[in-house]
Amino acid sequence: MKKAIILIVGLVVIVGAAAYLHKENFFSKGADTFPKIGVVLPTEGSGVVYGVETGRAIKLALEEFDVSKSKMKILDGMCDRETAKKAAQKLIKSGYKFIIGEACSGGTLGIAELPEVISGEVIVITTSASSTLLADHPNVLRTNVSDKLNIEVLADAIKNNGHSSVAIISDSREYAQSFSSNLEKVLTPKGIGSENFIFESSSSSINAAVEKANRYTDVIGADAFVIIPQSAIEAIDVFKSIRKVSDFQIYDAFVTAANLETIVDALGDDAEGIISVSSSNIDKNSPRFRAFKAKYTKKYGAPLYDSYLLATYDAISFLYFITKVTGKENPRAFADVLRGNLFKSEIDFTLSNGNPIHREITGYDFDLSGDSVSEHSLPVIKIIKNKVLSDL
Repeated sequence: MKKAIILIVGLVVIVGAAAYLHKENFFSKGADTFPKIGVVLPTEGSGVVYGVETGRAIKLALEEFDVSKSKMKILDGMCDRETAKKAAQKLIKSGYKFIIGEACSGGTLGIAELPEVISGEVIVITTSASSTLLADHPNVLRTNVSDKLNIEVLADAIKNNGHSSVAIISDSREYAQSFSSNLEKVLTPKGIGSENFIFESSSSSINAAVEKANRYTDVIGADAFVIIPQSAIEAIDVFKSIRKVSDFQIYDAFVTAANLETIVDALGDDAEGIISVSSSNIDKNSPRFRAFKAKYTKKYGAPLYDSYLLATYDAISFLYFITKVTGKENPRAFADVLRGNLFKSEIDFTLSNGNPIHREITGYDFDLSGDSVSEHSLPVIKIIKNKVLSDL
């Protein structure tokens, strides 16, 4: 009997919400349904650039929707698992049910482990964390691409270029090791051998890992390197170390695509031919992207990571429009709408033109893990030619 009552109440809420969607004021601005958002970002340390730009993009998006900045509170996550977890705990205890962050995968995984997030009492949206491990946390939604897709695209490029074995050179931290482990699992059934050589964040450790990797290429006959750093600075050091001992093909896990100018300035001609996964295939000529980037540039100057700007704007768009339907105190319903999984057999959250809410707003679709699987979120392979990224 209790289950029947719950189902009836749930359907009443859903039918009412669906009816509301057809009202002309659905896209009106300044509604009071926008929730308080807790933001956990690195405001100091290695990921500070991501944190600063994401924080600015959130503020700008709130202005776009006439939402008071008092709705937002930012705490420092330092791109660190435990620090981010403690920051999120503090926000949750203060009544925040929607968290944006962290910028880094390690910090986001820390937040994902909180019991309130696991239960769905709190929903997390990340605009840049890409670890495959986040797929195990369906209440963490991400508007950027998962490394699962990055890895598949990278492995296909390695196979298509005829490599039978590769030497992987990776940072020792959790994110890079998760990426390298999953890459090896994808390479093996493709008939491609691999060995992972791990470095700490120091020049001597990087040089030692590169020397071991180079010996591996001699013994096994590998003819390519895959580098998995955690920053542009690390990437540059690894690239330079490799070029001292080898002219083999270099692949990297999207650091080059995200930091092209920095890499090219540091390496000069040695940057030519580096192949990188571009983990965002956003149409940068779309009116929506160009308008928001222009506003950001006018206020703050040109961004370093412009693809994350749109991912952040989208996160605020989701919160703004969908909480008009689900209410600002119902994070579970919010997540279910994005995942397209809310009483799907009985009624779907659609607009009068037949499109799901989330696709109408930004063109996104999500899988049941909370990962974006939209065409414009799919990674692509790029190669540096004449100091610019070109299609491979």
